[in-house]
Amino acid sequence: VTLSPDPPHHGRTMAVNVTGINPVSTSGGRLRVAVLYMGFKVYTYETPLCEAVSCPLVAGSDFQLKVSQKLPALAPPGPYEMEISGEDTAGGVFMCVSISFRVSM
Repeated sequence: VTLSPDPPHHGRTMAVNVTGINPVSTSGGRLRVAVLYMGFKVYTYETPLCEAVSCPLVAGSDFQLKVSQKLPALAPPGPYEMEISGEDTAGGVFMCVSISFRVSM
């Protein structure tokens, strides 16, 4: 997992790149993103899985996921956590990533 820029800055676009090995084969599903600030959910996003990664996914093959979002100009500096999960077409969770980061001024 990499962040760009690192550390993220409010008012700028933050990109999160996740690479790994597919644990399952699936032709689609859902990608869910949640951002928490001081333990409180402040942002959620959901999209079809195939809009975020190349489909179909084949078990044992490499994957790369890139999620980008412009941070609000009023985003307070401090500690954040981002949770990214991927579900296959049957709704089974096959990917869960938790990222801790700090937003700088």
